[in-house]
Amino acid sequence: MRYFLIGVVAILVLAAGCSSSDDSTPTDADSDDAGSATAAADPDDSAAAPEDSEPPTSEPEPTAPPVAVAFKFSVEGVTGGMNVPIEYTCDGANQTPAVTIEGVPPNVEELALLVDDPDAPTESPFVHWVVYGIGVGTSTISDGDASLTYGFNDAGTDAWFGPCPPPGDGLHTYRWKLFGLSTALALEPGLDGRALEDAIAETVVTEALLIASYEREG
Repeated sequence: MRYFLIGVVAILVLAAGCSSSDDSTPTDADSDDAGSATAAADPDDSAAAPEDSEPPTSEPEPTAPPVAVAFKFSVEGVTGGMNVPIEYTCDGANQTPAVTIEGVPPNVEELALLVDDPDAPTESPFVHWVVYGIGVGTSTISDGDASLTYGFNDAGTDAWFGPCPPPGDGLHTYRWKLFGLSTALALEPGLDGRALEDAIAETVVTEALLIASYEREG
């Protein structure tokens, strides 16, 4: 009986040892499974999808602003703020002083010219010269140019009428006004100064001015 009990105990001890060894020692299959899980969680860097990135862009080079064109003109022999030479007046030969255009802005399609005397003893400025239908390519304005259109001055002629203030009436101002129009109007000939100003009023986009003076002794 004693030998029988010893044998049973030995069997139980051996059985317990085998069970412990199975629980603590990983098998090859367990090892393979662990390696596979690691690979799935940490894939090789070369297999990773490339990050999205925008190609470098260069900023456009700033463009220079358009150069402004100065709208101006000059009058032959006449300096702004000075006296009108006598040859252009009724005391001289009443010659026509040519107007030279020095710059036309790109938004101008046609020009018009008016010369008047706001100091005249009349209800409105006395008009001395009316020229219109002036193309933007015109460089000089004078009388007798078939490409231009002439209106009537307040002396009743369609040409230049020079300064001729009443004797002893003091110094009079003479204004050369060159208008830049946004539209070519094709106006009929023979308009007086006031009719011209009314006709172009809605189309004037720029204006250049020259002022001189003249006085006749009493």
